[in-house]
Amino acid sequence: MFTININGDNYKVDFWRDEDKGKTTHCNIIIKNTEKVEQIISTGIATCYFKDNFNKNKGRKFALAAALDNLFWGYPDYKKDRKIFWDTYFKIRHGKF
Repeated sequence: MFTININGDNYKVDFWRDEDKGKTTHCNIIIKNTEKVEQIISTGIATCYFKDNFNKNKGRKFALAAALDNLFWGYPDYKKDRKIFWDTYFKIRHGKF
């Protein structure tokens, strides 16, 4: 989980793994308004093929990519905002891909 401030808006990105299936990673992008009310604005899901081994980092990257695609779909001008999300993600991963 990490938080980002873009243009005065506070975003929180939250990951979790589906314990029932075991090979599904979820990502929610949540915005907090000035009254501290949280609202989910985008969701991404990554599911492994049943023959693949689960990899937490790959699942998070695919789920975050899906959530960002849902959030910025149809808005090509938001490339710099997408970059802020990815830069922050790689910063918490200590530069590892």
